[in-house]
This record gives sequence, structure tokens and C-alpha cells, in this order.
Amino acid sequence: MGVPRFYRWLSERYPLINGPVSRSNAPPVDNFYLDMNGILHNCARSAENPLGGRSDEDIYWESCNYIDMLVTLIQPKRLLFLAVDGVAPRAKMNQQRARRYRAATALEKVAETSHQRGNTTQRLRTESEAGPDRVFDSNCITPGTTFMHGLSRALLYYVAVKLESDRSWQDLEVIVSGAEVPGEGEHKIMEYIRQLKEQKRMPPNTRHCIYGLDADLIFLGLVTHEPHFFLLREKIDFQAAFRKVRFEKVTATKMDRDIRGDFELLSLGILREYLSLEFAYLEKRLPAGVYNLERIIDDFVFVAFLVGNDFMPHSPTLEIREGALNSILFLYKELLPRFGGYLTEATGKARNPKLINFDRVEILLSKLGLLESYILEKRATVGTRGTAFIWGTDSPNDHTAIWGFSSEPTAAATASKKQRSPSCTTDPTRASLAHANNPDPDSEAPSSSPADAAASVAPERSPGNGDAAELEPEIPLWDEEALAVALEDAADAQKLQRMLSYKRRYYHEKLGIDYDHDAAAVRRICRSYLEAIVWTLEYYLNGVASWRWFYPYHYAPFCSDMVGLQALAQEIRLEQGTPFLPLQQLLAVLPPRSAWCLPPAYAKLMTDTSSPLADLYPSQVAIDMQGKRNEWEGIVLLPFMDENRLFAALASVPPDALTPTEQERNHLGSCILLRYRPQEGTSNEHMDAVLSAASGIGSSPFPSRMARSLSACVQMESLSLQHERGFVPRLPPGTRPAADKAVGHPSLLRRDVTHCFENVAIDVFGVPSRLESCIICMETPQAWHEAHAAQACANAFLSGVADAGAAVSSLDQSRTGLMVPVHMGFPWQSPALLEAVESATERVTWDANKALIIERNDPQRFRQTDTTLLAELLQRRGICLDKNSLHGRVRRIVEIAAGGGVTDAATAESFPLELIEAIDSKEGNEASSSTELKPGDTVIYVGRRHGENARYFGCRAQVVAIRAAKLARKRKQASDDQVDTQVVIRVLEPPLVPIPALKEIVARNDAVQYAPLPVALRRAGLEGVISLRFAGMLTGKVRCRIPKHERFGDLLEVNLGLGLRFKREKLVVPGYVVYRPVQERPAGGTTAGNAPQASEGTFLFAPEPTARLLRSYHETFPGLLERMDEIVTKRGDGDLVLKAVELFGTAQWPDMVARIQTFLRSLESARLPLVRVTSRVLTQDIVTDIQTQIQRIACERSASFPAETPPVEAATPPTAPTLVCLRSEVLPGFPAVATSTSGLVTPFSAYELGDRVLYVGRSGAVPFGARGVVVGIHPPSREVDVVFDQDFIGGSDLQGRCRGCAGKTLDAETTLLNLSRLPSEHRSSQPTKSAHPVPVARQRDAPLRKMPRAPPSERTHSEKRHERVQVRGNAGVRTADLLPGTSRATVDAHHRQSLNTSTGSSKDTTRRRAGRREPHEVRSSHQGDGKRAADAGRFRTRPQGSPPSRQDAHRATPAGHTHMSGAGASTATLSIPVSADSQVHGAVVGQSASSPHRAQVAEEMSLYLKQLLRIDGQGVVPPPPPSARHT
Repeated sequence: MGVPRFYRWLSERYPLINGPVSRSNAPPVDNFYLDMNGILHNCARSAENPLGGRSDEDIYWESCNYIDMLVTLIQPKRLLFLAVDGVAPRAKMNQQRARRYRAATALEKVAETSHQRGNTTQRLRTESEAGPDRVFDSNCITPGTTFMHGLSRALLYYVAVKLESDRSWQDLEVIVSGAEVPGEGEHKIMEYIRQLKEQKRMPPNTRHCIYGLDADLIFLGLVTHEPHFFLLREKIDFQAAFRKVRFEKVTATKMDRDIRGDFELLSLGILREYLSLEFAYLEKRLPAGVYNLERIIDDFVFVAFLVGNDFMPHSPTLEIREGALNSILFLYKELLPRFGGYLTEATGKARNPKLINFDRVEILLSKLGLLESYILEKRATVGTRGTAFIWGTDSPNDHTAIWGFSSEPTAAATASKKQRSPSCTTDPTRASLAHANNPDPDSEAPSSSPADAAASVAPERSPGNGDAAELEPEIPLWDEEALAVALEDAADAQKLQRMLSYKRRYYHEKLGIDYDHDAAAVRRICRSYLEAIVWTLEYYLNGVASWRWFYPYHYAPFCSDMVGLQALAQEIRLEQGTPFLPLQQLLAVLPPRSAWCLPPAYAKLMTDTSSPLADLYPSQVAIDMQGKRNEWEGIVLLPFMDENRLFAALASVPPDALTPTEQERNHLGSCILLRYRPQEGTSNEHMDAVLSAASGIGSSPFPSRMARSLSACVQMESLSLQHERGFVPRLPPGTRPAADKAVGHPSLLRRDVTHCFENVAIDVFGVPSRLESCIICMETPQAWHEAHAAQACANAFLSGVADAGAAVSSLDQSRTGLMVPVHMGFPWQSPALLEAVESATERVTWDANKALIIERNDPQRFRQTDTTLLAELLQRRGICLDKNSLHGRVRRIVEIAAGGGVTDAATAESFPLELIEAIDSKEGNEASSSTELKPGDTVIYVGRRHGENARYFGCRAQVVAIRAAKLARKRKQASDDQVDTQVVIRVLEPPLVPIPALKEIVARNDAVQYAPLPVALRRAGLEGVISLRFAGMLTGKVRCRIPKHERFGDLLEVNLGLGLRFKREKLVVPGYVVYRPVQERPAGGTTAGNAPQASEGTFLFAPEPTARLLRSYHETFPGLLERMDEIVTKRGDGDLVLKAVELFGTAQWPDMVARIQTFLRSLESARLPLVRVTSRVLTQDIVTDIQTQIQRIACERSASFPAETPPVEAATPPTAPTLVCLRSEVLPGFPAVATSTSGLVTPFSAYELGDRVLYVGRSGAVPFGARGVVVGIHPPSREVDVVFDQDFIGGSDLQGRCRGCAGKTLDAETTLLNLSRLPSEHRSSQPTKSAHPVPVARQRDAPLRKMPRAPPSERTHSEKRHERVQVRGNAGVRTADLLPGTSRATVDAHHRQSLNTSTGSSKDTTRRRAGRREPHEVRSSHQGDGKRAADAGRFRTRPQGSPPSRQDAHRATPAGHTHMSGAGASTATLSIPVSADSQVHGAVVGQSASSPHRAQVAEEMSLYLKQLLRIDGQGVVPPPPPSARHT
């Protein structure tokens, strides 16, 4: 937990540290660390059952899925660290013990309440009842339990599988630190960072990110002094606890996407910049060379944990919610110039006696002690339920008077007076801040003096605190005499009379001490508290100072009693010691209710009343709630565990009382480092030893989901986290500031900003803050106040756009106009499109040629919008801008699918132009650059589908070698050698096998006969029993009002309907209901992937399934439906709401409503998803049949490739083929956010149910190269549901529609390669059997494209070069083509007939001799003695998909036309437009003829051409009609 309420306080004081994150805007991260315990607790309970009810395997599986989602979101580049809490230091065990007692008590209450509500039939189980269906006891998430032992093995298995199958993981080093490794998860991460820094293996500017929920991660991240650091956490809804759910909300079922939920990042880099702004003025108040931001950060962490943490309670008068941290920071800024130095001095040495300056800390605590009576009096005034805010507008004056600073100059007080208005306009000393943020790496102090730094900025001003002259006279630096006087004042503060009564009562009631007569006891408490302060700071900076030390009291002393610290420090002795063993810790922290987690021999020590430890495990525990509001804040008054008694009791248990597995659980282990090394040897003994420890490497920890054995491609080794030195307050050499764009992280210092502290009731979490916040102020450029400033800004944005079309190619193409890609927001930026610039008087847009279009703007509307925007920025983000600034009209770039493609928002919004930034063209080029290949990479072969390699299209392969080759390319004017890259690949899996009868299986989905509701009602036998009107309600929502009852929580209304369809929400359950809209059919027909818009229409029902549900409802509750129908009929029209009391009576309604809800949840339809009516999905039985066919193919493939293990996985065949191909013929995967411009991308509109697809995303849960079938299409989101051939970690059952875990919802255009609908240049050149062929209409409508000619050795019989033969007739001699498959006799007969019947006019002969030709005349070349060889020609066409021969006279043809050539002595070319309805229309013109004759010729020729289009290339071309031979 860290420091309670610290995260909220920090976010409200520095509001810009938090920012949303998604795959489209995630900043670059090198090292990603996961604190696993938060993930385990989240995954242990499902949303449907908060009590748990999941088996261990379920929790392991969900945890691995969650890891997968986080890695997909952040996409680390170097390292992934999975840290599970191990045995904690003794100081932490006290809190763990209290939490687990509280958790067990709370779980028992929740289980009892849930049992009363009828939500579960089970109460809290004991160890003898533990099983897969148990109510989950979160206390088993403790090192040493069977659950945690299995988790370590599951994580190793999961990581090994991901390294083998996921392309994005194979460049990572993955460290798994399980529960067997001692230490808290987040502190093991810090141990690793300390080790890297000590060994100088941490590169400068490494970008870190930690996932975790504890607030002390903020402290740990700060003390690393790594400036590029993020914390990732789920977005917290602080109002959810206060939001009462009165009605059941109907929404579409959440699809199984890669990213689920909302996340946000906390930037420690921005927090460092806030601190630099806040403390920068002290550089002029401290002695030269003393100011050091890094040491201020250490002091900030030190004073912050004084308000409480996991290892020590806070002083009774220091509460964050009352403003204690505000007062402490104000006091620190007052004292620092007087001290002339800092509170802490970290040298990296463990147990350093000079780590804390005890005299300065004593003065700080004594000054805080002077506020104690002031705070207690305020608390008495507001009462127990109020909040005594000790910090407000007048607090600086009140505090300085109490502290005795009134007679002295006070820098912080003067600065605070200057910082009252959020519109402060003082200038920043950016150079000084940058200098403070990056001092000389070789020293702890800046290399230049403050005077030099100030000289670089003119005029000299302090950031956000006014002129330096206004703060004069300077605060005197305390010498030794003044320090001694301050220490005497601290001793006097302890004896203040007004505090004596409070102290007597507090020490007596809370600590059992007589304050007046037992000074030695008070002294012991103060010494222990000082030990806690030292131990905690050591723990953050250097690691565990002592494994066995702990603070032995439930309460802390008053600050005013913390005197004589220098003498107390001499008594502190912290010995390193050793950690507890896992089973020892279990006995130390678990309550008796969780004794089942222990081995039976140890559990008796906890549960047996005769046990020597029985008094340490009370059955009832008191919780002190005095001054607390929430139950989790209460202090659990448990007896502290006596470790000597514990070890003595354990020694009494014989060693053979533990089984070998239990003994193994009681050992400490080490971290495991895993790497992907495909070139390593063929065995991995260490992996075998680690994974086979429990049940063998061959067994999967997910037996019901995945039975996959691991290969030797993953290298594993043990890793020690030992180190000698801790963190030091110094930036690594070569560190770049966060403002450097090369870092890629948000920064405050990219703009000229000022700051001030003001209470503006900032609203970060839905509740206005009552404490001050740091407001960032920006000044509008002076040029923006001039006339036509909007035009100048518009030109500036347009000047950076070279190719706007390419810039927006991945966006919604239905948008019109030129839009400029920009970043909006500060400092967290998100992509957007700028479409206009506005001022109060003009609106500037532009056309596609970048010509400005000036329009008048409405000044009143602009001012209203401006006021709203500025207020929103100030109250939500703490940003203050000038009024009357320029606005940009922008469309945000939003993700279509979480983790998928992007599009621009449907509507534009106004946004301050100061916070809009043009995108650097280099940035876009880097983002779109392709990934460089290296040997060992896994790729997909996507070469052209002809030749001997065609069968391997879409197969995974491994890069063996990369080499450059000169490829000669013929050009029209010159021949040039071009250097290209050749890639040698080894195919890793067998070729794709078509799924038998896939088309027929999918066609059954359309064959389902849906009918109106009366048909289903008749089949259910309820026609005439209930009215049609009520039946319509019953299939959807039957609203029933219920009185307030503890069994139903805050609900006031429940749904007693079947929930098959909801009219208002336009949602249906697939397989039961479809929606048929009433709309006009477009002229050009509907596009396959574009589902009709759900305007007005009707719902149709599957008769048999719907009738089955209606019949079951009626039989389960006899007479109920008739009673409901009777009430509905009496009330007439309107939105009817039934009343539970009226239906069931006052006494029976709770039981009856609970029974109906249980029945409805048990129906088969309740397990299926609710989808939008625009979605098209395959039903459950059809998906099951598809999976059955896939599994059958896998079994057959297993027989063909016996080396594959398991059969479902496409392993390398015994003789893996090696191919040599071009770089462009292998695909390393689409980027995380890809564009739709790739030649391999199939538009979403072309997708059909049953399409065969290949996963080619570079990251995500789905293994790279996995093959699947589309079983759902969800417009307009561009998402499709895919059932893959194999189960995989991260997969799902698609809400019950498929077996196992083979389903996933994906973005169609950025993660999938549609094998059924490839672009023409990637289709097979030979007639191949498709798994799901293109419909005949589509084949006929598609234009014939010119295909590349295959080499002679690879040509089919129909492609070989034809013979040239001569045919003699009456009209002369003709040279004809003898096509393959055509006999010589057939050609002779055909051409001789045309030669003998042809006649020509002398007029035509004269015209030709004169060299004249009629327009549109068919050209003929003839042979003979001057005689005309009239050639009707033999028209021919190529088989669809076959390459043309050299004699084919194909030309570039507009889309929708087909060129056909005549063969023989005469060649004729005819352009035939092919319309959408497959009707061929042509115009044949020749010699002069009448119009009727032309029409007859055209009609006959049209019929003839239709016959040609149906020819398969193997038969004889029919002769043309007689009327056409004259042409």
C-alpha cells in the first residue's frame, strides 16, 4: 500500500503527472517491470462472482492473460521483469498479519451476505473443502502456499511459450522472480536496478516503467535517480464506491480484445520537473554550489514517508488529508536555507551512520510538534466526521508565527504570497532549471556557480516566485550557535503545557504508558520510532538493512517528543540477519481461518487450543477506528509475533512430518533469466530441472487449456540480485533531459512556462481538492494578438505537410478535405487532425492545394467556447492560458479497437492552439520504417503464389542468412543493375491445408430460418396462453420494481425477461435473434463487409431455440407467465413496470425473484454474448464444427509430420525446406499501429464469415503466424472475431461460442492477413482449390489482370508456346495458332470454312491499296498474291489466372474492361466493358451496314463473348456467329 492517500495528494498537487495511455500513444519503454501481486488479486475474482470461485488454474491463466495485455500495451524493447512477493522483511510482516486478519474477517462477512442474497450456495470453505469451486481466500497469495508454488511454475511455462511463439518477445530478456525469492516484488525490482547501476550495465537514458498499485513505487522510482521513469496503473474511479447501482444496465458484451480497461501513466520525469520548478528559487538562498535537485528529491521522499508507510505508523497529528504534507514541505523550504544543507546524505553505502542529519531532522520534527495543539484544537472544532484542514490561504502566516519565524525573513512565506493568482506572468529561468535537472555527472553539485547560471538568463528572475530583489533581505544561514539554540527550542517544545493533557491521555490509552512518571518508556518508543525512520530510508535507498527488525508498537509518538535524536541514534543497531523461510512466514502472518494454506503438521500449531502459540492467534480482533473514516484505516490490535516462540514451536515438529513437496515449498530460491536463443543446442537441462520440479516438464500448468511441450529455443539460467552499493543522488553520465525529443517522453520544459501555487479546487478524481495545486502558466505569443494571426498560423501548419494524403492514409477515407496531422495536449500529447484555425473574428480553412479559405467567425460563440476551454484546462489539468487566444478545430485520433487500428473522430472540437503542435516529418518516417531482419528472426513467407514455392505462402519461417544480390532489371531506355536483399529462410511448418467443407459449414449460418415471434410461440405451445405483446416483452426485458432489500443491495429494479434482444439498445443474442432492417437496396448492391445500418426494421427469432427457452420458463414457474401477462394486459400501453410485491406477495417476493434470476443465469443463452444488430457472427454449433474440422486436419498432419509435438502445433518438418527469396517476400509482422496502405492488407469491407486468416501482428496475445477462421464481423469498429487453429495463452472462448481458448477479437486491417481475399498480385497463378473461394459473381465481375509469365520449366500445358500452322482456302492462305489441347483437324476445318465463305468488295480493296482505313475498322494483315485474306479471326481468352503468351496483345485497360485478341493472320482487338451485374455489352463495327444489321451483329456478338468468358481454357473455342464474321 505504501503511504495511504499519497497518490491522490500528489496527483492533486501536481496535476499533470498523470496521463492516459493506449497502444497508439504509449511512450517508448526499454525496461518493463511488473509487481505481480496486484495482478493476482485482480484476477482471483471474476466480475460475475466477487467471492472468487475460480480454480488455481483459472487464476494462473487469467494472470498470464493480464501480463500479455500489459506487455502488448507498453511493448518494452529490452527487458521484462516479473516480480512476485517473496518472504518479506520482519518489519513488513506486522502489516501483512493485520491485513490478512482483516481480509479473512471481511471475506467471511461477504460470503455470508452473498449466501443470504442467493448468489452462491457455499460459505467460506476450510482446508478440507478447498477445491476448484471454493470461495477464494486471498490469503493463499502468500509465499509458501501451494498456490504460490504452482504460480512460479506457471509463469516460467508462460514465458517460455511466449518467447517461442511471440515475435515481439524474442528480443526481450525476461526475468521471473517467484515467491521463492525473498523480498517484496517492487524491492526485488529495485535490487536489480541497483545491481545494473553498480556494475555499470545500465545504459544512460534507459526508459523504465513499473506496473503496480502501491504508492511507495513513487518513492522507489524517485530514489533511483533515473529521470525517464513511468508508473503504470489502472485508471482509478474514486467515485465508484459512492455510486449506487439502482437499475441493471444493458450494454453490449465486452469483446475479448488485446487491451481491456483504461490505464494511465504517472510520469516521474514530470514530477521531477515540478519539483525543480518549486525548489529552484532555493538555488539563490543556499551557499554557492550547494543546490542539488537530486538531493532535494531524496529529502522529499524522506519527509513524505513521515506521514506513514507500511513499516511505521504516522505521528498522531500528521494526516495527509488534513494538509500535513503541505505544512511539512513549507517548513522544509523555510529551514533549508537556514541549515545550508540537506536532511539526508546517501552515499550508496549500506547502514551508513551519516545517512541522516539527526540535528536537522530533530529541528524539523520539533517545529512540527509546535503545530500539534493547533491541529488538535481544529479537530475538536470540526468533530469526528469533519476534516481539520491545517493548510489554507492564511496558513503560511499562521505557521510562521507558530514556528517563531515572524521576526525573520521567510523565503517560502514571501513566495507563497506571490503565488496567489493562477494568472501569474513571471518569466521562468529555463536555463537554470535545465541546469538543475542535469548537473555535472561527476559531482553532486552543479559545475557552474549560481551566478553563472543566472547570468545566462536575462532579466534575472526566480521561477514563479517573483524577482530576487523582492525576497530580500536574505535568510541568514544558521551557524553552530544558532543551531544549538534551535535544538534547545526543540527540547522546550516537548514541555508545552497545552499539550500535556493530550499526551497523558494518548500514551495511556494507546500505549499503556504513564507519560508523567515513565520517561524511560517514552524514550524507548522514540528510539524505536527513530530506528523505523532509519530502517525505512535504508530500505528505499540501499535495500534491506535488517531482515529481523520491526517497529514493536501499534502507534507512533508525538513529534514534539522526538528530541535528543543524536544520542538516540548512537543506540541504533541494525544487523542484516536472514529472511524467514516461507512456511515460517505463513505461521507469522496467517489467521486461523486460513490455516488450510499450511501443511497439516504446522496448521495444528495455529488451530489447536493446546498449541504453545495459541495465544498469538486470537479468534476475535479489536480494530481501533478512532479518528478514522474507512474500515481499512483502522488499526488492527493484534499481538506481535514472538519469533523465538515461533521457532521453538516449529522445532517441535519432526522433519518427516512434511512431505517432499511441502519441504520443497519451504526453500528459498533465485531469479530465473530466460532468453530466446534458437541457435543454442538441442537440449536445455536447466529448463528441465526447473519446470519438472513439481510434475515434470511434459505437463502443462494449464491441462484443461493447453498441452504444449517446450522446445530448446529458450535458454534459462539462475540470476542473483546481490549488490554492494545503493542509490546515490546523482544522474547517470550522459543523461539527456526529458525535454529532448529523442527520449520520446512528455515534458513540461518543452515550453516556456511559469508556475504558481493556488487552491483552484482542481478536480482530478471527480471530487474538487481543498488543498493547493501547482498551476502551470503559459503566455500567448505576442504575434497571435495581431490581425490575421489565424492565417499566419494556418500557413505555418500547412508548410510542414509534404504529402497530406499519405499522412492520413490510415484514417477514415470518408472524410473530405485536407487535414494536417498534429499532436494535441500538454505535456501528454495525443495524435489528431487539424482542419481549421479560428480567432474571434475569422475562421481559416484550406483546400487540397493548401489555398486558404477565410470566413467570418462569431465573436460571441468564440468567447463562450474559449471561456469553457480555459476553465476546463485549469480545473482538470492545472494549466492557465490567456483569454482570447487562437483555437484549432481538431479531430482526435481514436482507436477503433483497443490495441488495433485508428481513425479520426466523427466530429471536430475546438482546442487552444497553444497546446497544438505540428508533427515532425522525421517522426512519421521513423514510425513507418520497416523492421530490420537478422538471422534467427521469425517471418511469414508472402512471395508470389506461383512456382515451386507457392505452397509455402503464409508459412512461418526462420531467417537463416541475409545477403545482398545484384538483380538485373530491364528498362525501356537503359539497363541498370539494382542492389536488392536476398533472404535465406527455413520453413518452420507444413503448408496451409484447406479446411474441408468450410464453405458448406459457413453457409449453414445463412440457412437458419428465422421467423416472427408467433412461430416460436406456437412451437413452444404457448400460443393462446400468453399474449403476443407480453411474449415480446418476455424475450427482452420485463422490468420488475422491488423494495429495498439487503439481498439485492441498492437495486430497485430487476429484469425478469430472457434478454434475447433489446429494442432500444439494438442488441441481440446471436443464434437466437436477428435484426432485419427495412431500407432501400443501394443501386450498386451491398458491399460484403458493410453491414446494413440499423434504422427501422424487425426482430426475427430462431423458432426452435427460442421455443425451448419459452417452454423451460413456463414449466419451471407454472402460472407465472400467465400472471405477468394478465397484469400487462390490464395496464394497457406504455412502458410497463411490474411490482414484485404484487406478483409474489410481501413475504415471498425475495425468494421468488432470486430463484428467477438464478434460473435465467443458468440458461444456455445467458452464456452467449450480446452483440450489436450490425454484427454478423457464426452460431456456436457452426463454430464448433469448424473447430472439429481443424482438429481433424491437425491429426492428419500429425501422421504426415511425426516430428511435430504436439500435433496441433506446426513444428518444423523432419526435412525443413530452405528457400531463397527477396526481402519483400518475407513479412516480419505488421507494426503495432499499422496503416492500411500495405499491399497485403485486405480492406475490412471485403471480409466475410469463414475467411481464412493469418495473424501477422508484431505483438499481442496471438502467436505470430497463427492461422484461424473469421467467425464474427463487427462494423463499424473494423473488428473481427477469429477462432484460431490452436489454443494459446491469452485466448478465450469468445463468450462461450468456441471450445477452449482459441478465440480473439482483433482489428482486421492491422493484425491479420486474409488468405481468402489477397490482392491480385498475391493470388495463385494456377487453379487451386481455395478453402473459401470467392463467389462466382465476384469472379465474373472482377477484371482480368495481366499476370507475370512463369519460367518455361514451370509452365502448365495450357501456357506452353503454341504452334504456327498454315491453312489454305479459296480466299488465300492463313497462318493460324495451334493452341494446346486443340487438334490440327479442328483448326483446318474452322479456318478453311471462313476462307472459303469470305468475300470482299472491290471498293474495300481499292481503299486498302490507297493506304486508307475507316475509323473504328478492325485491322487485318493478309498474305497471298494480292488477294485479300478476309479473316473473321478466332477470338480466344486465357483461362482465369493463367499468364499471357507473348503473342497476346493485351494493353493497359481501364478497370472494368477486358481486352480480347484474335489469333491467326488477322488480329482483332475488342474492348468489352464488364458491368456490375455481369452483363457483357459490346459494340462491333466493321464495313458499312445499316443500323438494324449493326444491332443484330452486336446482339449475336454479345452472346458469343459471354460464352468465351465461361471457357476454362481446356476446350475448343467456338466459332463466331455468321453475322460477326464480316467484321
